[in-house]
Amino acid sequence: MQQGVQYQIELDFLRKAVKCITISMDPYIVPAEAEAVRTIFKMFLDGASLLQLQQYLEGNGFKTPRGNSVWQRSVISYMLKNEKYVGDVLYQKTYRRDCISKKVLRNNGELTRYLISNNHPAIIDRETFNLVQLEIARRSNKRKKSDKGLTELGKYSGKYALTDLLVCGCCGGSYKRTCKNETDKKVYYWRCINRIDHGTTACRDSFGIEEKKLHSAILRCLSKMMSDREEVVRLIQSNLQYGISGNAATLDVYNLENQIAQLNEDMTIFMDRAASTGGDVDKYEAELKKMFEQLTALRNLLETAKSQAAQSETVNNEVARLTALLMEADLNFSEFDDVTIRRIVECIQVNTDKHILVTLKGGLQGEELI
Repeated sequence: MQQGVQYQIELDFLRKAVKCITISMDPYIVPAEAEAVRTIFKMFLDGASLLQLQQYLEGNGFKTPRGNSVWQRSVISYMLKNEKYVGDVLYQKTYRRDCISKKVLRNNGELTRYLISNNHPAIIDRETFNLVQLEIARRSNKRKKSDKGLTELGKYSGKYALTDLLVCGCCGGSYKRTCKNETDKKVYYWRCINRIDHGTTACRDSFGIEEKKLHSAILRCLSKMMSDREEVVRLIQSNLQYGISGNAATLDVYNLENQIAQLNEDMTIFMDRAASTGGDVDKYEAELKKMFEQLTALRNLLETAKSQAAQSETVNNEVARLTALLMEADLNFSEFDDVTIRRIVECIQVNTDKHILVTLKGGLQGEELI
């Protein structure tokens, strides 16, 4: 009996929700508020922390959804997860425990929730919204870098990109930014956290790097790696697709394209040789037929691999975003930019032989002397 009553309540709730959507006025976008929302989502994907977002919004006169000048980080966090900005509505996020206390509780699965997609005009496109949710999950799952931390969870730093990227090639620990007073100026160094906390017993061969020298080495390495930008982009695309989806077919796209290009080149050389030397015509025709059949088979495999790689929406969003960045005409590495580095670099390892190993998103690696 109790389950039947509960089912009837939920059914009535859903009918009222649909009726409300049908008869209510069409919602509209307020330009000033929409600008704040787009700014928050863009800066978050660029690596800004909640504190940095708070400071930027307050410093530039943006108003909260309730019209306040002071922003709370909890409000920004809620906005980043709010499905309304992508045009959806999720009903029954909360519920009343009983009719006596009337206490409102968050619905963590106790009752059915109802999602209405494309209910109203969106401020944020769905691709950007999905990428933000992935970034939130990534930051939430960070592990602590020092064993002096009180919990096992790490803290995300949006101020310096290298805080999350730089690792020690000796002990595997993270690097941190430190300051040293030299004569009348401050000089910044990056040093291994394990070496700082526990000395040479924990990390024997690591060394500190002056920040300017480290930045210069990273920029030189990236410039060399991006000398053939189109080839780099193709390799990163295939590797990144495999890294996100786990689908080995995405790696095949790059390999098959290379095989097809090589086979076309071989066929051109073979036909030129046949035309210039004469010889056994039947033998040349049989060999060309064999090469054409091989080319057709490779093209069919390529289409299959591309089809499988295109099935994941998350893969395509992240790959498209990174490809657009790498192919920008004004992308250069003359100056160190934390946002650009955070976007394209996966990891930077400081080796004991005074070299750094830079790994781009997608797995492409390059080495440079510090």
